[in-house]
Amino acid sequence: MTGYLMELEALIGPPAKAAPPVDWPRVERDTGLTFPRDYRELTARYAQLTLGEYLIIDHPGVFPERSERRAAIDGLGSIRPDRTLEYVYLLDDEGETRVPPFPFFPEEGGLYPWGSTVDGQTLCWLTSADPDHWTIMVAEYGRYWHFRGSLLEFLVGILSQSIRCPLLSSNWTENRTVEESTRADVDAAHAISEARSRERRERKERLRRQGH
Repeated sequence: MTGYLMELEALIGPPAKAAPPVDWPRVERDTGLTFPRDYRELTARYAQLTLGEYLIIDHPGVFPERSERRAAIDGLGSIRPDRTLEYVYLLDDEGETRVPPFPFFPEEGGLYPWGSTVDGQTLCWLTSADPDHWTIMVAEYGRYWHFRGSLLEFLVGILSQSIRCPLLSSNWTENRTVEESTRADVDAAHAISEARSRERRERKERLRRQGH
């Protein structure tokens, strides 16, 4: 393991579940991208992670049959500006600066999503020719925060509170819960959600009939 992965493991604990395998050649053919080594190491070590019941790190091995290209484009939907937007806000410790809108995958040098938060922020790489020099962008519509380091550097810094992102909840790292999800876990959670939705619909229908 690299140094930052060892630091992350010291913060969140060793994996409790086996990570699903990733067919990287297929993912790269699908997206036209080569992914950073630290992300490959992370996804080889851990399944899909949800940290602090707040920050979700996508894992391409959880749904091996899906198009990562399509998933990435869909994942950027909530932050993709319309064509009339002339500028966005880039946040730093000094405040907000107006900058031109960033490009989005599949444009060259575009933002590519690797995760999200329960509050709706999209967690991205700002891509470049060298994947090991991709940096981190936390985004919500029209507002961005840029961390000029790698994914594992970002995770270690956020969890150890040595860096702070103004777009993220200020106290989420106090929750030390770590959830690891495989395909079976995701399917089970979806089945439970569907069952609860069905129960609510049936309850509403019973109440409607009783009211007549």
